[in-house]
Amino acid sequence: MGRGGDMFQQGELVGDRYRVVRQLGHGGSATTYEAELLADGRHVALKHIGLRSLDDWKVLELFEREARVLAHLTHPSIPRYIDHFSLETPNGPSFFLAQELAPGRSLAAWRRDGWHPGEDELKELALRLLEVLRYLHGLNPAVIHRDIKPENVLRDDGGNLWLVDFGAVRDTPSSTFTAGSTIVGTFGYMAPEQLHGSARPASDLYGLGCTLLFLMTGRPPNDLPHRELKIDFSKHVSTSSTFNGWLERMIEPAPERRFASAHLALVALRDGKGSGTAKAAPSKKRVAVLAVLLAVLAGASVPILRALRVAPMPEAAGPKEGVRGITAPRPRLPRYALLKYVSAFPAHVSAILDIGFTRDGSALLTASVDQSVKQWSAQNGTPIRVFGSHSDKAGSVFSSVDGRHVVSGGDTTVKVWDAATGALVRTMNAGGAVRAAALSPDGKTVAVARLDGVVAMVAFEDGKTLRTLEHSKARLHTVAFSPDGRFLASAGDDKLILLWDAATGARKATFGGHTKTVGEVVFAPDSLTFISASDDRTARMWNVAAGRALQTMNLHTDEVWAVAFSPDGAVAATGGKEGKIGLWSTLTGKLLEEHNGAERGTLAMAFSPDGSRLATAHGTGNVRLWNVNGKRKTTVPAFAALAKETTPSPAESKETALYADAMVLVDEWHGRPEPLANAEAKLKEALTLTPTFALAHAGLARIALKRAYVGGSEYRPEGLTAAHAMADRALALDARCAEAFVVRAWLHRNGGDLSRAKAAAAEAEKLAPTAPSYLLLKADLMSKGGDLDGAEALLGRLITTTKDRTVAARAYGTLDTIYRERDDAPALDQVYRRVVDLEPESAWAKGNYANFLVDNGNFDKALEYGQAALRQMDYGAGRRTVAQAHTGKGIELLWDQGDLEGAKLAFSRAAAMDDTYFLAHYGLAAHALAVGDRDQAKRHLMLTLAQKADYAPAKTLFDSL
Repeated sequence: MGRGGDMFQQGELVGDRYRVVRQLGHGGSATTYEAELLADGRHVALKHIGLRSLDDWKVLELFEREARVLAHLTHPSIPRYIDHFSLETPNGPSFFLAQELAPGRSLAAWRRDGWHPGEDELKELALRLLEVLRYLHGLNPAVIHRDIKPENVLRDDGGNLWLVDFGAVRDTPSSTFTAGSTIVGTFGYMAPEQLHGSARPASDLYGLGCTLLFLMTGRPPNDLPHRELKIDFSKHVSTSSTFNGWLERMIEPAPERRFASAHLALVALRDGKGSGTAKAAPSKKRVAVLAVLLAVLAGASVPILRALRVAPMPEAAGPKEGVRGITAPRPRLPRYALLKYVSAFPAHVSAILDIGFTRDGSALLTASVDQSVKQWSAQNGTPIRVFGSHSDKAGSVFSSVDGRHVVSGGDTTVKVWDAATGALVRTMNAGGAVRAAALSPDGKTVAVARLDGVVAMVAFEDGKTLRTLEHSKARLHTVAFSPDGRFLASAGDDKLILLWDAATGARKATFGGHTKTVGEVVFAPDSLTFISASDDRTARMWNVAAGRALQTMNLHTDEVWAVAFSPDGAVAATGGKEGKIGLWSTLTGKLLEEHNGAERGTLAMAFSPDGSRLATAHGTGNVRLWNVNGKRKTTVPAFAALAKETTPSPAESKETALYADAMVLVDEWHGRPEPLANAEAKLKEALTLTPTFALAHAGLARIALKRAYVGGSEYRPEGLTAAHAMADRALALDARCAEAFVVRAWLHRNGGDLSRAKAAAAEAEKLAPTAPSYLLLKADLMSKGGDLDGAEALLGRLITTTKDRTVAARAYGTLDTIYRERDDAPALDQVYRRVVDLEPESAWAKGNYANFLVDNGNFDKALEYGQAALRQMDYGAGRRTVAQAHTGKGIELLWDQGDLEGAKLAFSRAAAMDDTYFLAHYGLAAHALAVGDRDQAKRHLMLTLAQKADYAPAKTLFDSL
């Protein structure tokens, strides 16, 4: 390491993976290098922070947050995350973040070298950066950059842009700080609300606006004159009044007067609408606060990345539930659950103390108080084998690194079993009563937590004791290796967590804070963080290097016994005595979801290696299996044919041609009456030619089935009866009419009689086993019968082999039900988009996609597709979907961002679209309360309760007024 202490010199190795090429920049506590990735010769941007150079731990927390956020971002204008890691250097612990090296130079460098973009170039640049911000702010939770400035936007000679340096990044749920919080950003480009610790998506818009000002004038924004609290730039630029008006709104000091989102700013700029609708004037108190802030901003120009301590200000309420003036409870928006219960099975006669997946994820391993160690199918809980037993409680079980062995800990031993046969391979003496055991990442060492307070380190190959670590005299309950193999953690009745050097056994750190027994410790995949579970009813997230807790996770009302990290480290799960299961964001430490329906006594839990499953083990001896939404890596089959296969058979009769034309019209129904009426006319023409033509009667049965449809899974009984009669008539005329059997099966299926539907399908299969109509029916019945994998495979083959767009669209419709059953939201998104592409004339396809987007909280996109659907066909379900999307936006604007005007507009649009939607009126009532209009609040609460009399928040509010 060179003369700079924490600085690396050209050619110097960083660990065993990178070689420094040159220094790119240095600011605050971080230095960024161009480095060569030795494995493949790629050049990367390598950011470095040395622990000894820090004078505030917040910097390290920001650095770790930057790495975690970047690991989950995928956008062509954001350099791709590669790796982050820590190393011991002569100057102490150092932390590194590797990213794709973006070409080009910063906008600041371009401007210094004489680049002076015109208005068209500025608009193009703004539109492209707004697309990036729309992506970031549209994530769940939203990601806020907080340091948009010319130095953090790179541009190459071709005009391509990259947004870099996410060192100040924050997400929406945690975007507001109280007294003593760290302020990040750069004076002059930092929105005024950031100075007192508040950040929201509109804060990034302010930074973008100021960046454009710098490009236009060549001067930092704080060097420009100010008038009435705003930057007065009009005399220093030569752009159009429309563009200037748009820019003025971007740099409004009060966030409520800026565009409410990057999407709205983008639309206004693209459509040439300038500033859009004017905002109400800020209150005198707001003006006074902003005057103080802007006075500070105008006199400073240095970047801030270190802690700046400020007292809270009266108007500094954050953009989350509890925004000052908003007293109505925040409604819960529909969301696809992250966790869905699948099934349970009895595994042991006594409590299960440990559970884990095999290395390939195909099986589960369990260890129990009943002394036994067992293996089960991870898919459905089918028993695979019993490995044998210990002479006392079996407290731990896991696979060896190569997957050839299963290791269990119990009584006073660690036993190694053959994974394939279940035979005992060897028994290792742990030197005392075993409570828990863990295997080192290299597979060479087993660490044993003993009840006498000692950690025994035992060689995996021969069982020899390598060393013992004296934790305390109290009982130990848990031991864990960090995934990088550097650290070992132990904890137990003494309430302390000790961190050891895994290689030498030296004690590295002591973590205190829990007030009762610590029963579980689990490291995150990045080895920088771990979570502990305690009988004091809390779980805590700890930072290894900082030596302190980052977050106390308060959910459980009784002892917390189990914790687990998802394989990507993004989510942590907690469980305990009372039966709740909590899912937490490791990025923010916030609760994402809780489930109250689990069995009491959750003693252990584990995620599958691909993250798609969670298994929980309980005191009853049962195992429960859960699907984790979005983690299943589903490849939705693509329909590749370019045209519908319509070539008639050379021998086709006129009646058959009329039937084929009629079925095309039926498939193009999409809720409109005209196609069915035209199809009916063609079939009646065919019957005029040949009254005994059975296919025509089967076709009329299909039309009657369509007309009987009400919505969801509901059909009018009289319509089904009429359709049955027509199908029976077809079979009376021709007992070998396969299409009549297909229609009859659908009629029984939609009427709820699955056994008779299967019987009719079996008859259809005998007559036309390869007909697309039968295959679609077969896949649906397989799905209904629980064979989701079989149905998915059949539909995949059908989609990729058919040339008929309608057949493909119907196949996607059945895949929709399969992916809903699995709660596979990413796969559902693919399905809906493909159906929209296949059926551009279908309003229902767009409306269904919009409804899905509402359920995923993507309200802007839901409005785009929902409004497109209504332009094609005005129907009730579509209007309700658009109303829900407007309402969702209103809820976010009011409760999350404090944008009163934007929220009122969104709720008003929702009520205008569907006046019977109760949440639209509830939102208007909440807005009225926020602005002090009690009469309006009462009126809208009455309208809310008129539509949904049991809506508790509205009843409580109305009674309080």
